[in-house]
Amino acid sequence: MLLSIVPGQEQCRRFTVTRIAAGGGYDITGICSVHDQRVVVSAQLRGDLQSVYSGSYRVEHAAAVPMGNGPVDFQGRWLGQCGPGQRPGDMVLPNGIKVNVVDDIGRAEAHAH
Repeated sequence: MLLSIVPGQEQCRRFTVTRIAAGGGYDITGICSVHDQRVVVSAQLRGDLQSVYSGSYRVEHAAAVPMGNGPVDFQGRWLGQCGPGQRPGDMVLPNGIKVNVVDDIGRAEAHAH
C-alpha cells in the first residue's frame, strides 16, 4: 500500500484490514517507513464501495510534521462510465488537470532507492 504517490516509501508491513459488518466498509491500519521515518496510517472506509463511499484517514509521523496528523475526511461516488478521452484510474482535479493514479503508483513503485 502506498501512502502517497511519491518516491521514498519503503518497508510497509503489518497491515490489518477488518471488515465492518454493520453498514459495510473496512478499518485499515498499518506501519511503513518513509525516508527512514516510522509512519503509522489508519483509515476507515464506509459504504458499499461500488457506488458511494466515505471515510477518513490519519497519518502519524514519528517526527513532528508541519501539516499535522489529521484526520482527513473524504468521500466519493460513481459518476458513470469514463468520458471521452478518459480511462480507468483517471482523476480530474478541481483545476481541470487530469492525472492517472494507477500510472502514478506504478511509477512510484518502480523508483529505485
